[in-house]
Amino acid sequence: GVSFKKGCYPGQEVVARSQFRGAVKRRAYVGWVDGAAQAGQDVFALDEPGQPVGLIAQAAPAPQGGMAVIASIQLAATQAAGLRVGAADGPALAGLHQPYPLIEI
Repeated sequence: GVSFKKGCYPGQEVVARSQFRGAVKRRAYVGWVDGAAQAGQDVFALDEPGQPVGLIAQAAPAPQGGMAVIASIQLAATQAAGLRVGAADGPALAGLHQPYPLIEI
């Protein structure tokens, strides 16, 4: 039932979904774009150019030039030959890594 005494917390639905469905299909990654990028832009895989596989959550100018980004990307797409920002022929998204360690249980 619904409890009107209990409070909610940010991300509660995502946590519950991952516990009950058993798998997380997206993860946050840090990367770099040699070109323009902004929050809200879609990420595309070269082998599936018609369908977005992720989304840029944050973007900021990188010290070495280009843009440093945090992106939410489908796990299956991280193995793709190449990821592009904004469109299938947009600037490449490179240097993907997770900003946190994952412990397998």
